[in-house]
Amino acid sequence: MRCLAYRWIVLGACPVTLALLAGCFGGADIFFNQTTSLGGAAVGARGNVRVLVINNTPFKAAFVTGTYDQTDIDSSPAFQAFGADAADTNLDGNDDNLTTQQCGRVFSVGSAGLLAAIDAGSGLDSLPADAREVGIRFFSETTVDGETELVERGFAPPLERLLGTDFNCNSLLICYLEYDDIAADDFRIEFRVIPAESTR
Repeated sequence: MRCLAYRWIVLGACPVTLALLAGCFGGADIFFNQTTSLGGAAVGARGNVRVLVINNTPFKAAFVTGTYDQTDIDSSPAFQAFGADAADTNLDGNDDNLTTQQCGRVFSVGSAGLLAAIDAGSGLDSLPADAREVGIRFFSETTVDGETELVERGFAPPLERLLGTDFNCNSLLICYLEYDDIAADDFRIEFRVIPAESTR
C-alpha cells in the first residue's frame, strides 16, 4: 500500500500518526496493528515469523521479502532478498525457500514500504540489482553464442499484510508464486497463514 512507502515521515504526535494510518487502512485495522504483541518472551523483545516462499512458476524470481514497522523510524527491517544473477541467492522455478525473520508490524513481499525501510537502513545497494524494484520480477535463462543470458518473463504485484489483522507473530507465513499464462495477470502471489500454537 502506498501509505507505507512513507513510513519514515513521522509527525511526532501519536494520535496524528495513527489518524494518517487509519486513513490508509481503516481505524480497526490500524488499532489492532499497533497494539498486537510483537511476540517476544520479555518486554520489548520480539518473536519471529517463519516465511515459506513456494515458487510454483517455471521461472527464477527476483524480489525481497521481510518485515518492518511502518511507524517506527528507528527500527530495522528484517528481510531476505533473491536475485536473478548466479552470484545472488536464487529462488529457481519450482523451488521453495524457508527463512525465519524477526516479527514486525508489516509483512511484505516487494512493497514500496519495505524497500523504503531497507533504503533508510542498510540501503538498496545491499539488495541484488533485480530485487530493488517494487514487486517480483521473473526470469528465464537462454544461451546466446555460448553465453547464458537472462530474459525477463513477467511481473507480480507486491503484497503487504498487517500484524494483528492478517497474521500474528510466531506464525508460518506462506507465499505461493503462481503463473497462469492465460490469465489477465500472468503472475500473482497467494498468501496463507498457519498460526503458531501460541501467538503470545
